[in-house]
Amino acid sequence: MSLWDVANPLRPDSIFSIMAPTYAHLHAPLPDNAIYDIPETLATVCGLGDLSTAENNPYLHAAHAVSQIQDLPDDQVTIGQTERFTRSIQGPFEYLLRGKYPAALLLLYLWYRKAGRCIWWIGLRARIECPSICAYLRLYHKGNSAVQAFLPGGPLADRWNQSRSESQLPDFSLFPECQ
Repeated sequence: MSLWDVANPLRPDSIFSIMAPTYAHLHAPLPDNAIYDIPETLATVCGLGDLSTAENNPYLHAAHAVSQIQDLPDDQVTIGQTERFTRSIQGPFEYLLRGKYPAALLLLYLWYRKAGRCIWWIGLRARIECPSICAYLRLYHKGNSAVQAFLPGGPLADRWNQSRSESQLPDFSLFPECQ
């Protein structure tokens, strides 16, 4: 008998059955070929179009995962919803993140901004990662106005950095490069 057999949240008599909806959401597939729920400005930064698929654009799943949590109130975001993004960090998208491609870093930044306000242990890491990613993008990709628009002070920052409680956000005044 394995630990999974004992703890399986999908088993009706499991003590963890209360987690079944979260587990199901976490493992639900992301769309493979549609950009309907990705805001146009983000789709543009990621090079996504009507003909984009997960096979021809490594940003598709990550952009879907970030977009799906962005408009939810912070107190309604679950671990299952936030972890869909981490599941997209594999293969070509992981390569782009490791290569510090600006669109990949922007998706990671947007995910940290939202997930960090909703899940306490992600918030601990977001306090370090958000200013670091922001500083890197401002320093090395300052000419990329599409990416800069999402960062603090940019025209799209308010839409992507909304919070129910501003006190939960990292204090960007400590990082002049992110002002």
